[in-house]
Amino acid sequence: MTELKGRLRVGVVGVNNRIRRVILKGLAASPRATVAAICSRSLEKARAAAEESGGIPFDSYEAMLASGLVDAVVVETPPELHYPMTMAALAKGLRVACEKPLATSVAQARGMEEAATRAGVRTAVNFTYRSTTAPRYFAEVIESGEIGELLHFGMGYWQARELLPGTPPKDSLEDLGPHAFDALRWWAGAAGAGEVAGVFSLKGDGPADRPVWQGILRMGNGATGTVQISRVALGYANGVTAAFHGTKGAVSLTFDVDEGTVSLARLGKVRPEGRWTPLQIPPELQVSFEAFPAFHLDRIVGALRGEEAFPDFAEGRRVQEIQEAAQRSAAEGQWVRL
Repeated sequence: MTELKGRLRVGVVGVNNRIRRVILKGLAASPRATVAAICSRSLEKARAAAEESGGIPFDSYEAMLASGLVDAVVVETPPELHYPMTMAALAKGLRVACEKPLATSVAQARGMEEAATRAGVRTAVNFTYRSTTAPRYFAEVIESGEIGELLHFGMGYWQARELLPGTPPKDSLEDLGPHAFDALRWWAGAAGAGEVAGVFSLKGDGPADRPVWQGILRMGNGATGTVQISRVALGYANGVTAAFHGTKGAVSLTFDVDEGTVSLARLGKVRPEGRWTPLQIPPELQVSFEAFPAFHLDRIVGALRGEEAFPDFAEGRRVQEIQEAAQRSAAEGQWVRL
């Protein structure tokens, strides 16, 4: 692979308010990248976004890929378009960062991973919690060895969005599962528990089950735990709770994000007498809501440049495997091994 000496020239495909507010704003602020092109089915949308973040507007993805203007593509389209758009970019030898979920099936995700390997290009998957403050500190505490070998865990991903007027219904497992399963892999891996080895969905796959998913997961080292995902959890905007228990101690996490504020309710290591001691997040790990787009997108740029670690297509494919196993377990009512 040709290493870059200057800024990474990035083309973004897909434009909406979130992409303009987070993805494009973050890329434009990265000292290691330049927004070189923006593509949307609406040329008007692409032009409006380009006025804010720079770059040449396109209404043809094929034309953007053939333009010679970009070294990398950020795919921010609906999931069903991730595979064809990523494969087209890889065929041109371009680096690719793809929104989660990586694909709509394990077969597609594996195909994307293999194509990137053949092309010899770096990839990334936009798992945003990898850059948020409290989850990063949670991972550091676990990785430090404070809790010892992981024995069991419980975690949840909570939203109340489906109860808001006018919000279209979504399958919680499809919508929020990739974030939850990536976080579990990240944290359990930091505890040396290996990969997810099996999944059992506690609820079926009928329409009444779609806003909520609950399951039991077993890690490679035998540790088991529960994961709950809900789009109808009153009291939360976009929250995560987790408790990981090991042979030496335990660590718990509670946080929520609500219109620009991040609050850490509890993050502590258990003492011998069984009470929690609050921990202070080091200043160097703290990232404000306003600073998050630049920090997070610069990390993805760094990964595409080969300058820092971030989940790539191989990790995205592993998350897809857990997702598919959970869906299969819900349909069949039995354990599914990975």
